[in-house]
Amino acid sequence: EIEEELTNNGCGCAGLSTQHGQQGALMSTQLRWLLIILLLCLPGEALMAEIEEEIVSDAEYALLEQALSLAEAAPKKNADCAVPDIEDSAMSLRSNPSQQEISAGVDMTEEGSRATPLELHRSWGRSAVYVTELCSQEWCEQQLDLTIRLKRGRQEETRAMAAGKERHLEAELEVHVVVPVETHTREDVFGLKLLNLRTAAHQLCTEGLAREIPVFGSVHGLWLTGVIDELKVEESGRLKLRELKTRSRPTLPSEAQQRCTLLQLMLYKTLWDKLICDGISEQELSAAHRVNTTAAFSAPFQRTLLQSASQAGTLRDLILECHDALSFCLRLDSDFLVTYQYQGGSERGEAGAQVLGERALQHNAGWLARWLRRRLPYWRGEAKAEPVIPSEQWKCRFCSVSDCCSFAPPAAHRHNAPHQAAAEQHSAPELARSRTMAAESQGGSAAAAAAASLGGGAGGGGGAGG
Repeated sequence: EIEEELTNNGCGCAGLSTQHGQQGALMSTQLRWLLIILLLCLPGEALMAEIEEEIVSDAEYALLEQALSLAEAAPKKNADCAVPDIEDSAMSLRSNPSQQEISAGVDMTEEGSRATPLELHRSWGRSAVYVTELCSQEWCEQQLDLTIRLKRGRQEETRAMAAGKERHLEAELEVHVVVPVETHTREDVFGLKLLNLRTAAHQLCTEGLAREIPVFGSVHGLWLTGVIDELKVEESGRLKLRELKTRSRPTLPSEAQQRCTLLQLMLYKTLWDKLICDGISEQELSAAHRVNTTAAFSAPFQRTLLQSASQAGTLRDLILECHDALSFCLRLDSDFLVTYQYQGGSERGEAGAQVLGERALQHNAGWLARWLRRRLPYWRGEAKAEPVIPSEQWKCRFCSVSDCCSFAPPAAHRHNAPHQAAAEQHSAPELARSRTMAAESQGGSAAAAAAASLGGGAGGGGGAGG
């Protein structure tokens, strides 16, 4: 910098005479040599600090490059955009990304230089995609993409969501006891999931009923995980899936929301049937969850296994025990039952929850296969996130990230609400306009039957946790 300043001063004098310009050039050359001599005279420690080296994989290096590209492309000033950051306190992500930042992100996606949703999941330490997360693509894929990139895929828990969790826990405690388990390693964490699956399989065989059953597996190369509310062996001998949905308002859900529920249950059936028919792939499990299937469990978790009548010492042992338990279980029936309960009374301290009704849904393998072929490329970065169709843009008025979405209509920015609960009330009049199941299924008779079942009237009583 000193050399540049002196050189510039010399060049400024050169405007007066050629001689002064030659003197300025000479001063620049002399100063350059003087700086070189001074640097050579300094001790080596002052010239070069010790640099620690770290060897990273190609995938990690690519993520670092993409993060640097995002940082360089992001504008420096903040804009007003109501997108709260709900990550844990250890993270220091900004909570108010601007509309310009979102637009820059879309441009980078088009250039193929942005991290894919799966790469982002892996960078956060997530091993699988939740079934409910995958089904949210049916609600709005653009909303899912913004939630992943702005909130690391997590939504702020509302009072209605907390009440729903409490109701599910109550239903679970009706059939078995929940005990705390101490885990210390990644192998312990997934071992606990296998232990719960093994316990549920035993309950189905001995009691004919199990709740909160973990399921997982690969579907078209995407590793999914989820929890089934209830499995019950009926008098006819069929294994029936029952789902409990809690509502923050005393209304039944819209057709659009019921499509998401149907997808969720069909994926649960797919995962459960794969566990029954194909078992647990040790190789896929190890790769997806980055665990060592032959590593010994920690001492506290091994004590938990002994208390559960398990002799397993590693994940491989526990996988074999799960295979034995699942071999006595049935595949899921193609008919599902969804019970809707209104949680308003329990939130006000009233006893019990009001049953709003039931819906009978039916598995449609053809529609599910077409849906997966269309939606799974998004996770691998092979397709851009799609916005909602024009007839369902009413969803944008109740989207928590609509202010940062370039596809949302102007009215959505003026009436944006933070929670989807309001959408449930608004969406009831939209039932007739949102009946698109048969159209999406390309007129298939099975899909038409499923659409008809979705539009059926409310049943009475009972259901899961009734």
